[in-house]
Amino acid sequence: MNSKIVLNDVVRRTKVATDGASQEYFLGQMLSSQAKELTFVPVIKDEATKVKRKVYLVETDNGYQRPGSPRRMEAFGRYLMENEQLFTPAVVLSGRNNWVYSDKDGSLTIEGPAAIIDGQHRVGGYVAAYENDQSDRFIDFVVLNISAEEEERLFLDINSNAKSVATGLVSLLGRRTDSIVADTLNSHPDSIFKDRFYITSKRPGT
Repeated sequence: MNSKIVLNDVVRRTKVATDGASQEYFLGQMLSSQAKELTFVPVIKDEATKVKRKVYLVETDNGYQRPGSPRRMEAFGRYLMENEQLFTPAVVLSGRNNWVYSDKDGSLTIEGPAAIIDGQHRVGGYVAAYENDQSDRFIDFVVLNISAEEEERLFLDINSNAKSVATGLVSLLGRRTDSIVADTLNSHPDSIFKDRFYITSKRPGT
């Protein structure tokens, strides 16, 4: 980073566990034009250089994540450009004590980039969209100042406990033509397939 960047309107929160342990974190927003400078992805050693590809985010080779997929980032970027009122979940960052909070004015002074613990494809999508149309968008973030070891544990916890939405449910909620036909066949009283289609599981007789 060439100079310090200050983010305003940041909210500080402290979570206290039943054993008395506490964790401080900060809620705020950064601009998509700033994201590439303010963040990096800690990638597993040597993984980032195995395949030549366009890189939307800075990647280091001493981390715990897989390299990002440019395709996924570009797809998310297109989605952002087509849906201006889109809300996306906050990305989770580790400031590594380089994001310094001021009680005086509720700001974060950034003295070094933060590691992206969760949300590299979302951040990369925002960067891809900005590079495409030069339109700045706000990225919501949660930032903690924790060690690299704690980052890795949090990354593993998030990714080992998260469960993706079933493809069938995504199709049904998206009202794709095939899902509408299947839903009609499954619900129409005269259909021979009535109550024989299921979104997430296969049962006897289906």
